[in-house]
Amino acid sequence: MLLDSPQSSSWAFLLRTVCLCVVLVISGPAGGASPSEVIVIAEEYAFNAPDRIAGWWETIRLKNQGHEIHHAQFLKLSHGKSVKDFDEALAADSTQLPPWVMRYGGVNSVMPGAEATVIIDLDPGDYVLICGIPNARGRPHAANGMTRALNVTERDATGTVPSATLALTMKEFGYSLDQPLAVGNQMILVRNDGKEAHEVLLLALEPGASVLDYLEFYRPGIPRNPAGRTIGGVTGLTPGRQAFLPLNVEPGRFGILCFLADPLRRRPHFMDGMWMDLDVPPAKPPVMP
Repeated sequence: MLLDSPQSSSWAFLLRTVCLCVVLVISGPAGGASPSEVIVIAEEYAFNAPDRIAGWWETIRLKNQGHEIHHAQFLKLSHGKSVKDFDEALAADSTQLPPWVMRYGGVNSVMPGAEATVIIDLDPGDYVLICGIPNARGRPHAANGMTRALNVTERDATGTVPSATLALTMKEFGYSLDQPLAVGNQMILVRNDGKEAHEVLLLALEPGASVLDYLEFYRPGIPRNPAGRTIGGVTGLTPGRQAFLPLNVEPGRFGILCFLADPLRRRPHFMDGMWMDLDVPPAKPPVMP
């Protein structure tokens, strides 16, 4: 569902090859958190967000006030490039990002009326904030004007690095956790150790449903899906970058997947196995003395 994924005409074949189940609740930051919070409001087809923020670790809270699913992808522009250059490149080819941008993460797909949070490390420089999710015609929201210029100033000397409770590593083509996901407030360090950009997309599915069911019913621009819903995650990270995902985890089945496509084959990463099932049992009651 991202900008450089295949167009909607290809989904019917591509979206029948994965199966996983999830139940998840997303809350505000858990564990350590950055000292400031940036509110980004999404609607069709625009962002309401600050023009300038301080560098270092920033908590990004995306509130979706639109009628479609939206996400927020932070893209750092190469020196000398502008949002105008980005918009022109997108107008020329809306199926992929220009090679002179770097993915710095952001909040992944959020349902209408919902919100989610991530914590990302922003270097000083010029950025463009985009939504690459397609509308009902398969056209990325960014190609319909859902882009916004953003300047990141010098690093805030008072900022602190969040404290992780577990780490999630991404690479070609899979995920790995350094310890099991457990009930309660968690701060997940998401790290891209691969050679391509990767993301973490979270789904909450109906009882008995799977991601295969979700993808079977998926239609661009239509938030309702009888199999489940998107509930956030981390948008694309350039290789070597990392982000923090704060979660309030409840017992149930969890899952993650990557929709980003291989830049040469144009094949979504989940088709090469980049997905994971996670089952979280209820917390054990304390042992009485």
